Amino acid sequence: MERLVLTTTLVAREARLVQETERRISAEEMFYHSRKLNCTGQLAGGIAHDFNNLLTVIQGHTGFVEMAARSWTDPRAIESIELIQNAASQSVGLVKLLLLFSRDQKASFETLDLNIVVGDSSKMIRRMVEETIGIRLELDPEADWIRADKGILSQILMNLVVNARDAMPKGGEIVIETAHRPPDGDSHHRPCVMLTISDTGCGILKSELARVFDPFYTTKPKGTGLGLANVAGLVRQHSGVIDISSEPGRGTKVEILFPAVKTSAADRTKPSPPESIANEKRSIRGSRVFPVEDESAVRKLVKKLLEMQGCTVIEASSGKQALEIWPEVCDEVSVVVSDIIMPEGVSGWDLAKQLYQQRPELGILLTGGYNEKPEDHGLGNTPNIAFLQKPYEATKLQNNLFDLIQERKTG
Repeated sequence: MERLVLTTTLVAREARLVQETERRISAEEMFYHSRKLNCTGQLAGGIAHDFNNLLTVIQGHTGFVEMAARSWTDPRAIESIELIQNAASQSVGLVKLLLLFSRDQKASFETLDLNIVVGDSSKMIRRMVEETIGIRLELDPEADWIRADKGILSQILMNLVVNARDAMPKGGEIVIETAHRPPDGDSHHRPCVMLTISDTGCGILKSELARVFDPFYTTKPKGTGLGLANVAGLVRQHSGVIDISSEPGRGTKVEILFPAVKTSAADRTKPSPPESIANEKRSIRGSRVFPVEDESAVRKLVKKLLEMQGCTVIEASSGKQALEIWPEVCDEVSVVVSDIIMPEGVSGWDLAKQLYQQRPELGILLTGGYNEKPEDHGLGNTPNIAFLQKPYEATKLQNNLFDLIQERKTG
């Protein structure tokens, strides 16, 4: 009997030891996974910063070529420029995803027609897939509008299309659908808009299907496993729900439900006026502008854009240099355009604070990759201090400068 009790005690101790060991291993795995995500996030943020500067240069100079192309007669050249612009726009969305992954970056929500977003992306989608893969759009004209970030929405769509493409190396068909979904007591309690991407590819094993949204898990021979994990996170950020169904050899279907919104004509996104009209009505000719930018390619682009608009340009390559030459030029400058992240210990926010203390009426435009607000950095809700997110187009830069110059005149 004593022997049996002793054996039972030893077995119980061994079981507890096994459980404790499993808990420690699980805790260590979570710790290393957390560190891995943190390091990946820091890397993503650094890449996004540099990539934003490159995209600013690409978009800006493509805009110059596009203006020159208006007199060209070769449609192939014009189409190539449009494709460069589209690729740059998609790259902007990718950078936004990197920023969202690297830190708490807020999305820019607006009221959107999902059908229009899908339609606008269809040309790029068709060029992303091989000729052996067909693309079919089935868009429900009765689908409501949604609140979403257009760039992120496009990237969700692109990511899922790429996954579908990779599942069909020998060809097949991708179907992109939108549909109105009335309230359903089981899955959703309000009207929704469904986005569905389905393919006729190889499908996913049932044992793998439950893990496809896990970070760093992938069913592809080569891949990071971040794609669907990011998609799921971005869908949740839009208060949406994502579901995936698949059978080996019978393809995969991804369904996303977005909450529908009631809209009026005033709420809906209005198309921007043609660039030529915008430029004509919002001229900044004759203004003296002070760009402060450490990236030489971006600084040269901004200078070229401003000089084409008839501005006088005084430039600096860092916040420190800007402060050194400021006493000599302060009376001449109408508005300052400064990058936020700069070397030599003086950031764009630091520069803005010092210049604002000296000249509260001065227009200051801060630019950077993160979507930030001046009031978040101790500058208050001041109408003559604004923020423009990189990468930006020439028209956006001009319009922001025009508003700041007008505010100075009327303030």
